[in-house]
Amino acid sequence: MEKSVFKKIIDRELPAEIIYEDDLVIAIMDAFPVSEGHFLVIPKSEKPNMLTHSEEEMTYAFKVAYKLAKERLW
Repeated sequence: MEKSVFKKIIDRELPAEIIYEDDLVIAIMDAFPVSEGHFLVIPKSEKPNMLTHSEEEMTYAFKVAYKLAKERLW
């Protein structure tokens, strides 16, 4: 199976503006932002879609997104 764009970013095979990273998630500025400060928080565990991540994984990703938004946008 071919790597997703996000996996290639995590593996540093594609460039991205990384604004946060830990063992569980990576956060990058969106390459095609629809608003100022538009960023993505991407779980590092490989799953086919968002709904296949555990509640704990998604809760953590949203907590990181909230923290980054507060730091960067307010």
